[in-house]
Amino acid sequence: MRYADGLKQSIFAKINASEEQRRQIAPAIEKYADKVALVYQESRLLRRSLMDSLRAEVKPFLHEEQTNALETFCDRYYYFSRKDNNSRYAEEKRH
Repeated sequence: MRYADGLKQSIFAKINASEEQRRQIAPAIEKYADKVALVYQESRLLRRSLMDSLRAEVKPFLHEEQTNALETFCDRYYYFSRKDNNSRYAEEKRH
């Protein structure tokens, strides 16, 4: 997992680990980084699902301008929380 690899490198950099320390602690970091990455992925999917549910529930009560604002907010939320290149906001940023 890309997130796990980044987490491992971040930990090594933050503690300024020597090569010997890297060898000693790498198994523990490997063990937990993969677990943390999995939880991160699951929470991201859950957040998106909850935001989709929120959007669906409030949308019938909104005017067109409010609906557009909500769509933009949700797209930006997805973009910044996932760096989702398929979001409408990411598409707008490319043009």
